[in-house]
Amino acid sequence: MKKILTAVTAALAAVILAVVFAACSTSYVGTYKLGSMKMVSGGMTIEYVAGQAYNGVTISEDACTLEIKDDETWTMSMNLAGITNDTEGTWSTNDDGDLVLSAGGDDIVVKLDGKQLVFEIDAGSDMNITLTMNKK
Repeated sequence: MKKILTAVTAALAAVILAVVFAACSTSYVGTYKLGSMKMVSGGMTIEYVAGQAYNGVTISEDACTLEIKDDETWTMSMNLAGITNDTEGTWSTNDDGDLVLSAGGDDIVVKLDGKQLVFEIDAGSDMNITLTMNKK
């Protein structure tokens, strides 16, 4: 009986640890800053990497800041090329575990890649934008 109890206790401990580690590995909560922005349109690709110059323009990682809060809300502040925008909304996860940002009736699915969030945005008119945000 003691062997059975030990085996059950060990199995239960393993399950609890697996759940705890799984929950920790997909934590989206935190502050993210701009890592890079890639735009593809009409066969032309432009990529900006935060802190590096491109055609005389350097974009700071502070040009776009996203804060994912533990109360399932988010805020984003953007100041790119003189265009400023502050947005807020709620967040959840989908069945695949991806982050879903919701605001004004629109949802954006965001992939977590290590400590980076990757936005794939179809901007229409044959333009696609990939925005990569680094967790700070």
